Amino acid sequence: MEPGEQPIGWTADAASIYAYRPTVPARVFRVELATGKRQLWKELTPADPVGVYFIRPPHIAADGKSYRTTMGASCLICTLLTD
Repeated sequence: MEPGEQPIGWTADAASIYAYRPTVPARVFRVELATGKRQLWKELTPADPVGVYFIRPPHIAADGKSYRTTMGASCLICTLLTD
């Protein structure tokens, strides 16, 4: 794993781990324990990332085919009034 990453789970075969990088967009890598080889598993970002300030580590299903995560966003509405 690289500095700033967090381990968040094992692959089904227990040969690799998922490493989460807490950025926006968030990135999850699959890291092989025997070789250290890294592969991007998912990049997590909403369709419209405006205002997103965090993406929590995902909970990955045992088969690695689905996940669940939470994102925090601030909404700012600006209104311009003119004569």
